[in-house]
Amino acid sequence: QEKRDYILIMLQEIAQHTDKFRTLLHIWKINGIDYEVMRKILPENISSYQVYADFLGQESLSLDERKQILSKLDRLRYDRSRMSYESGERALYYYQVPEAKQHFQECLNTLDSIRFYQAIIQGEQVDSFIVENLRKNTYLNLAKCIIEESQDLKPAKKFLLRYLEMEEHVPAINELANYLISRGMIYRIETNFEDLDRMALQVYIYFKQNRYRDIAKIGREVQRRAALISKKNSEAYIKILQITGDALQKIDYIYEATEFYKEALEKDNNNLNTLMRLLKNYERLNKREEIQVLNRRIKDILSQENIIRNFTLQKGRNITKSVILDGKEVIFNFQFGKKAQGVVPLISIFFNNKIISEDYLSTDSLSFRLKSKVGSNQIRIKAVNHPVVLSRISYKLD
Repeated sequence: QEKRDYILIMLQEIAQHTDKFRTLLHIWKINGIDYEVMRKILPENISSYQVYADFLGQESLSLDERKQILSKLDRLRYDRSRMSYESGERALYYYQVPEAKQHFQECLNTLDSIRFYQAIIQGEQVDSFIVENLRKNTYLNLAKCIIEESQDLKPAKKFLLRYLEMEEHVPAINELANYLISRGMIYRIETNFEDLDRMALQVYIYFKQNRYRDIAKIGREVQRRAALISKKNSEAYIKILQITGDALQKIDYIYEATEFYKEALEKDNNNLNTLMRLLKNYERLNKREEIQVLNRRIKDILSQENIIRNFTLQKGRNITKSVILDGKEVIFNFQFGKKAQGVVPLISIFFNNKIISEDYLSTDSLSFRLKSKVGSNQIRIKAVNHPVVLSRISYKLD
């Protein structure tokens, strides 16, 4: 037993070094595969878990073991993200802004690598709600770091918008609004109609605060000044019109909301977000003819139904395609070409960076019903252990 323990300690030391660990895995395979022994050797770090999972896939070894390891890898990534976030909070507390910003960016990068393998195995490693909550708070703190560093709203805007999209608690929104007011980024009462970019952000904050009548008032005033709005401000103007329409819907001014959406479409007649808003408005008004016309317009904007045709994906490689969709459920169909004799490809399929399926191909076709988001959606396929022929990948609206 002492000799066995000593050997395990030696192997654990070897496994700490990536190149040596890869060599060790090949020796382990040649001398008899023992997953229990490998779990004892495997270091608790992201790189080692990734190397082991890759080896299992490339060598066509236990799929169950690979999925378990990838699920635990998600957990390790979450733990690292959490540590980076806490380091960022400490640095921000002591006003070490550049260090805090770096930690929050590291947190976000690591969160983006979580694939939620728990969805395709029994058991749960990472709670998706906790992950998204951490992501939301990281967006907020990154925005604050950028504002403190630059004293400018513009470079922080993308993180603020992502935070606002995710935050549903009004007290938290109020706290953000007070912070932005204290830094001179927005006003307590919006009266500056020259800076529409900032006004669009402020109106969005009002919407998240349920200040629908205030939005309606601002939107009407902006609409009245439409002739004075320059081309460079058209994107912000469209956003204000969209949010004003949303606010009017909330207070049941449905007909007036229609007019705001229509004006937004006049500025950009292929804006999918505006079209979807107007469609929902017409559905509430039960305007069947208008609904049919809009559905045709929306269909023309969506991606072609055939996404990929006759493409050979080499071993270890992946292909990602962006698909413009309408936020509803869609059915994705995958058709595969003829396999070489004795070869069973292992493929992974991801949708919007989350694992959908990972399995050995036992059929020439697969189908999945998936909930899309309005706009760009990412579909990614990886050939893990052998090349695979993608005869056709397509989708159809549910």
